[in-house]
Amino acid sequence: MAKKTDLSLRISKIRGVFCGDDNRKFAQELGMSEQLASSICTGNKPAGDGTLNKILSAFPRVSKVWLFLGEGEMLRPEPTISVEHSANTAIGNNVGGDVVQINNEEKQGKSDVDRLITLLENKDKQIDRLIALLEEKLAKD
Repeated sequence: MAKKTDLSLRISKIRGVFCGDDNRKFAQELGMSEQLASSICTGNKPAGDGTLNKILSAFPRVSKVWLFLGEGEMLRPEPTISVEHSANTAIGNNVGGDVVQINNEEKQGKSDVDRLITLLENKDKQIDRLIALLEEKLAKD
């Protein structure tokens, strides 16, 4: 039996949190055999990038940084902002291929925009941190 790696321990934790340690359910969520899922969790088989991406797709609240590097919290916070779209929207802005509609004349809309900007800035900081961590890891290798 292979020694459990830090990555296999993190994957086992995901299985426990989201599937109640039910290997059959975990395997179904990832679209793989129960034997492969078990082998990955025990460390007998390494998890490749494809498997890690399946985990992130199946469990979108899992932090990519935590899964890949073991840093930070396992779960990303749930989004807390919702912007309501109304028939009297004044402006349509294209952001990353999605149309975000806002009404600049409403005070509530202004605070929603400010919160969305803050969220985007925070995501940019997370991306910059991830890039720096990956560069450090590559420099060590």
